[in-house]
Parts: sequence; C-alpha cells; structure tokens
Amino acid sequence: MMGGETVEETKPVVATPVDKEFIYEFIVNVPHHSAIGHHINDFLIDGVKPPSGSVVLYQPPDRNDAPDSYVWDGDATTQVAYNNPQPAGDVFMTVTLNQPERPKKFTIGYARPLYAPGWIIKENDVAIITETENRGGEAEPIGVRYDYVLP
Repeated sequence: MMGGETVEETKPVVATPVDKEFIYEFIVNVPHHSAIGHHINDFLIDGVKPPSGSVVLYQPPDRNDAPDSYVWDGDATTQVAYNNPQPAGDVFMTVTLNQPERPKKFTIGYARPLYAPGWIIKENDVAIITETENRGGEAEPIGVRYDYVLP
C-alpha cells in the first residue's frame, strides 16, 4: 500500500427477523360441560404470558368482578368467570401477535375440567385445531391446564 490509502472494513450484514402478524381466534366448537360460563385462570403463549394488548375477550367477565387481565396476567391464582356458557360458534377471544416466529403452543388454565370447551382455533382465518369434544364433566382436579400444540 502506498501512503495515504485506507482500507475499508466490511462488516457482515446481520439480517434482523421480520415481524409477521398472526391472528388467532378461539371459537367454542363444543360447549363446556358446566351450566355456568367459562372459568379461566391463565392463558400462556409458549409458556409465557402474552404481550400487553394482544388478547381481546368476547365480553368482559360478569361473575366475581374480575378484570379481563386475569386471563393473561401469568398468575394461575386469578381467574375470569362468566355466569352463562357460550354456545357453539361463538368467539371467546382473539389473540393478535406481531413477531418473527409463529408460536408453538397455547396453554389455557381452567378452574376445573368441566369448564374446558372443545375449541376451534383459527390462525389467520384458517382452522388449525378443531376439537370435537369438551374435556368432560369432572370437577376434579381443581386448577387444570391444557396445552394446544399448533400443528
């Protein structure tokens, strides 16, 4: 090299992940067994509570004055509850995620198995999980969680 010349260092280009929008609808396909409405104490995405503002319930809970946030607060000791069960075909909640990767699973905690319906879970308007049964009429165990692994 001759005096006064400079050599530019090239830095490797690191691709940053691009966020994609994933919209999930949780639709009651088979109503749960109980004569009163849902009792849900947690909703997790890949084992962690969802991002703030990503979950919208079909209506505010109307039993025991609990806020909507008890569904997704990551605390299994809090819960939302409803007086009346939802019929088949009704959307219970919508989850909107803006992230690079699709989630692998959802986990829903119920007060008892008899509060767990059979869901249709849609991803971007396409059914990816369709349950044809609810989780039965058992009152035990108290505090149960079910994983919904995305195909």
